[in-house]
Amino acid sequence: MTDTQYLAPATLDEAVSAFAAANGAARILAGGTDLLVQIQAGVVKPGLIVDVKKIGELTSVEETVDGGFIVGAAVSGAKLEKHLNFAKAWPGALEGLNLIGSTQVQGRASFGGNLCNGSPAADSVPGLVAAGAVATIQGPNGRREMPVEDFPSGPGKTNLAPGEIVVSFTFPPRPPHSGDAYLRMIPRTEMDIAVVGCGVNLTMDGDTCTAARVAWVRSHRPCAGCPTRKQRSSAPHWMTRPSRPPRQPAAWRAIPSTTSAAPSPTAPRLRACS
Repeated sequence: MTDTQYLAPATLDEAVSAFAAANGAARILAGGTDLLVQIQAGVVKPGLIVDVKKIGELTSVEETVDGGFIVGAAVSGAKLEKHLNFAKAWPGALEGLNLIGSTQVQGRASFGGNLCNGSPAADSVPGLVAAGAVATIQGPNGRREMPVEDFPSGPGKTNLAPGEIVVSFTFPPRPPHSGDAYLRMIPRTEMDIAVVGCGVNLTMDGDTCTAARVAWVRSHRPCAGCPTRKQRSSAPHWMTRPSRPPRQPAAWRAIPSTTSAAPSPTAPRLRACS
């Protein structure tokens, strides 16, 4: 049995160097709400655990001069909830993050950990995608940015290159008369995996919706009673406009749109099983 080493670097450069040097045998510990469960279940057996909780850039929340926010990838939901300006600007994104697990779990769970876990039913991801959030990533070859909607490549998989770490998420400035929300359907009342979750981000001009982004996720487990449940695959389903096939079936996908007319009352509605 191989022993697992633990490292808690104080700088991002040290974390990236150690993570890359492990050649795929290391795992990042942000909150540990997924990683520790996977280790106990024997799903993963890392040779090195890199704890990033002591790195300031990953655990801070910054307001930008234009009214946006930069949220560290390891900032917990409990900490972010206490940032009143962020909570006021992006209540839907925060709501998705704080639906993860119990109160104790929310003291550890983070946007970065939830996204990197790659679950098709991740509660915090639709809010990030709907918000148009961009992930800042750093690895052996330097720093780059990636829209959150392009981050996953399939269930449990991401588009991170070897040795790369998610540093933070940039939320854009809020236009006037804008709002966001997250809603999910679950078998029980709390602490369960969503059958389907939907994040919405809207901008209004009077009674007219001038901009909208919608993103949704669903569990890979089939809906009970679904007539086609035997035909279900483990790939997530992403909401698309009617009559348009998914452009990237195995990735999170937002639907940005600009319209000068209110939605038709006869337009198709989101279904939990489609």
